[in-house]
Amino acid sequence: MTSPVWLITGASRGFGKELALAALQAGARVVATARDQASLQDLASDQCLTLAQDVADTEQAKAIVQQAMDAFGQVDVLVNNAGRGLIAPLEETDEATERASFDLHYHGPLALMRAVLPQMRERKAGHIVNISAAAAHGNYAGFSAYGAPKAALECACEALKAEVQPFGIGLTLVVPGPFRTGFIDHAPAPASVVYANTVGRFAAWLAKINGSQPGDPARAAEIIVKLVMEGQAPFRLPLGAYAAKKLKDRAAGAQRDVETWTETAASADFPRA
Repeated sequence: MTSPVWLITGASRGFGKELALAALQAGARVVATARDQASLQDLASDQCLTLAQDVADTEQAKAIVQQAMDAFGQVDVLVNNAGRGLIAPLEETDEATERASFDLHYHGPLALMRAVLPQMRERKAGHIVNISAAAAHGNYAGFSAYGAPKAALECACEALKAEVQPFGIGLTLVVPGPFRTGFIDHAPAPASVVYANTVGRFAAWLAKINGSQPGDPARAAEIIVKLVMEGQAPFRLPLGAYAAKKLKDRAAGAQRDVETWTETAASADFPRA
């Protein structure tokens, strides 16, 4: 049996880098991509092909997948990891910035999924891992441009899960809490006078915890690789105690709302004959 092939975006640092290392350690072959191919130099080997890719440029998706298949014959696991944060009030975020975030966090991953699905369907095997965010399950002041495309990606994947299930293709949304990935270092936070007490406080909190987040990206990567390799990866996988609690609290809050307003909700229907 040949070793599986993992295609991982944003592999120059953080989750992407650790996932590439964990997959290689598990015996997989890896195609690692990043905007700057030179940043992947330490990963390059006979078992790891490195490629330059701007995920936001959806025109590159088919070519990247084709290069992976030319090198290793197929793509067994796609990991959509590439991302970039932005902390700014919605009022002060221009449309171009919002669209750029959606291109990177939503349209880019969808383009890659479309590119890998035909060969996965043909083989009736494969797995797609999308790195989501806790912000998709209750957003924060200043994170509209980041959390919104992540939530949209999760919604699209709920449909995709049902679509590909007959073809034996797995799908996992990873929802991480605060991890020491360098994410905050690369998340610009323009100062806002108007929203200093909301967005400013959130940005200050992120700066305060930077470098001391409880999440270990290497441990997270090992968990993801192990679950995918063993065929045990769930559809939605929270990682870190923070994320697990957040999803649990959100579900409990939704349940309370439903129980409180069930009778009112039913009153919007036509009366039963």
